[in-house]
Amino acid sequence: MSDAHQPPFDDDAWATACEEDLRAERARRRSAGNGSEPVDELRHFFDTVAQRLGQFGGGPAGWVAADAADKARAAVDPVLERHRDTIGHLARAGDEVAAAFRAAFTPQQQRDAEGTAAPEDGTRPGSGESGPTSPSDGPKP
Repeated sequence: MSDAHQPPFDDDAWATACEEDLRAERARRRSAGNGSEPVDELRHFFDTVAQRLGQFGGGPAGWVAADAADKARAAVDPVLERHRDTIGHLARAGDEVAAAFRAAFTPQQQRDAEGTAAPEDGTRPGSGESGPTSPSDGPKP
């Protein structure tokens, strides 16, 4: 048999195929213009981390860090694609938790910033419940 019919040997065919697929997928997404979904934001985050790790110290340390980041990204991409709906749901739930946190603590932060003291009657501001208004107001041992 002749070696003329054999394709050129690639030391890491899997990595090469993954890079080609990743480039094709990125090009497809850029042409689609869907850059605001949580999955796409996560991909952008991973790209940025990989880029920063590549700049880390230069030389062999930077190469190893960038290679590790690229491999992690290649492993995460299929997961992100398979679970696009779940990631979107988690992002919306996180937005709701953040909104609830802001609603709960913004009035207190405003009072603290204005220097408004707690009521003298021992009630917690806005709750109508009696009790210590801060941990230092509680019973002393």
